[in-house]
Amino acid sequence: MHKFLLAVDGSESSLWAASHVAERIHGGDAIDLHLLNAQPIRPIHPALRKIVSQAMMEEYARSHAEEAFHEVKALLHDQRIAFSTHVAFDQPAFGIADHVQALDIAQLIMGTRGSRAFVRFALGSVASRVVNMVDIPITLVPKPYRLLREAGPSGVTLPAVDRSATVTLLPVDGSEFSDRAVELAIQESSTGAVRKIVLLNVQSPYPSGPGWVDVPPAELERAYRDASEDSMRSARRKLDDAGCAYQAESLVGPNAELIAQRAREVGCDRIIMGTRGLGEGGSFFLGSVAVKVVHLAGIPVTLVK
Repeated sequence: MHKFLLAVDGSESSLWAASHVAERIHGGDAIDLHLLNAQPIRPIHPALRKIVSQAMMEEYARSHAEEAFHEVKALLHDQRIAFSTHVAFDQPAFGIADHVQALDIAQLIMGTRGSRAFVRFALGSVASRVVNMVDIPITLVPKPYRLLREAGPSGVTLPAVDRSATVTLLPVDGSEFSDRAVELAIQESSTGAVRKIVLLNVQSPYPSGPGWVDVPPAELERAYRDASEDSMRSARRKLDDAGCAYQAESLVGPNAELIAQRAREVGCDRIIMGTRGLGEGGSFFLGSVAVKVVHLAGIPVTLVK
């Protein structure tokens, strides 16, 4: 049984993330679920230390944490899912990172609620920082994932999902990062969390227009095919050795857009993909492709470093 940490902040995003975990557990995934809410505690002003103690501040923070947990706990209770709760008295990203290490967490689940104005901010500031701070797989659950509808005492319930029919999209580029994503998919296939796999490689189109040499269509098609086969070779070998069934596909065009589009066309319930981590100067915590996929896909995306 693997330990999963679900970051809860009291928003709808936390409910989307909780619904994802609930579906995986009902699908047979053995998960030891831990909920975490972070409550920063500001230093007590010297003039107030005689009447306000550290214990009082922590108790106040715990009451706010319970409010943040309320709806997620109600959803999980309705689904008869056991869990443990934790409160971090720290800034959210640091509290999450510390608990990932202290609890020996295998995978982190977070909702996202970033701005739509520009994809660079698609994950929100907390998720952005956490992705850089931890080395375990992180599943980001964007809006909309599955609509929660009113029912029962908690006010929410989950739509019925046939886990045997779920499809996981596995984009690969031949790098060590995508190899790690393949290894996670293989690991989760043994638990039933991953069932049908669509292995996808997207090749960037050859530039055309003034200043570029025209390449005959047949030669260009052959070049795309050879490059795609090379990019998928390692993933194919790993999946074949593990006895995992998969469907391999190759496309040419804008990477993130085609990954998200193919996920919708196939009816995928999740995308598992590698991420290259920090970019130049640390300003782009993920490759631009991963950022755009999370923003565009509308389904959970598991990022693997």
